[in-house]
Amino acid sequence: MRQQNYKIVSVLFWLLQYCDKYTILILIFLKSITYTNICNFAQIIARIKRYIMKKKRLLPFFLIVATAFVGCEEKKQMTDNPLLLAYDTPFNVPPFDKIKDEHFKPAYEEAIKVHNLEIDTIVNNTEEPTFENTILAIENAGSLLGNVSRVFDNLSKANTNDSINALDKEMAPILTGHYDEISMNSKLFNRIKTVWDKKSSLGLDAEDLKLLEDTYKNFVRSGANLKDGDKTKLKKSIPN
Repeated sequence: MRQQNYKIVSVLFWLLQYCDKYTILILIFLKSITYTNICNFAQIIARIKRYIMKKKRLLPFFLIVATAFVGCEEKKQMTDNPLLLAYDTPFNVPPFDKIKDEHFKPAYEEAIKVHNLEIDTIVNNTEEPTFENTILAIENAGSLLGNVSRVFDNLSKANTNDSINALDKEMAPILTGHYDEISMNSKLFNRIKTVWDKKSSLGLDAEDLKLLEDTYKNFVRSGANLKDGDKTKLKKSIPN
């Protein structure tokens, strides 16, 4: 199995060299992969990242690859978690008949890891901040976490039980802390501010300009522009 996984990664590296020509093929290929268990995850990501930093338009692709390969052999049960698999249903409706209460916590944990990886990729991008590699990348990050949260929220409101209620109380402060760390990430905000400060010269249409404005103002309102000491005070003042 491990040897097969490395063959898959080798194919991905080959496709990276021809990304402009085979973008659609790559996306179709990745759609068939679901949380493959790869033990040397850090090395794989490092190799992919070196390719990404050389090709500006590949940042969104790296986020897709990172999402596809999060996980290690000790987490094989993730591949059986319907919340972490592509929905093979009409209109992409969550497969509620397959989702069990015990699926939610590991799904949340995995989705948070993926989101953190996506944010780290944006923050550590060595290229000049642009609308595409910063604002749009932030907007697209966290889709897995959003999917898990939406399913959980719907069930907790429509078909709750003691297990769901207990997990809701457990996850609330964890999710709050997760989003606080992102919104108060100084390096991330610096990239956002760089794009914001040159917005008049970017030639953005009304929709993109609105996204830029919303992103910048949401981070400011969440405390991103505060000094480190004030950020700490703000975090302590937020009830869990």
